[in-house]
Amino acid sequence: MYVLGSAAMRSDIINEVLTVEDHAQQIVKDAEMQSHEQIIEAQDKANQLVHDLVQKQRILNRAEMEKAEQSSTVELENYEASLDSVNMMPSEVLDDIAQKIVLLVSKSALFGDKR
Repeated sequence: MYVLGSAAMRSDIINEVLTVEDHAQQIVKDAEMQSHEQIIEAQDKANQLVHDLVQKQRILNRAEMEKAEQSSTVELENYEASLDSVNMMPSEVLDDIAQKIVLLVSKSALFGDKR
């Protein structure tokens, strides 16, 4: 009877070992699934963060571009106004400027001959 008792005891031990092994495998499987879900969740959060930052930067860039466009429009208007004021110079001033330019050009070697 001792043989039968030890065989039963071995069978119980083997069943217990197999149960513990099955339980350990389930724990590993659950841990793998949990870690996979956590990685996916972290990736989703990172993607959303990047998306939000890109959107914020786009808004800032648009604002800067609008500001630059407004500034360049003002500068262009000022430049055009300064051109209009040049066009309004009296003819005597324009004649004087033209004579000075002709005198300077004739004194230079701009056209290859010295006078």
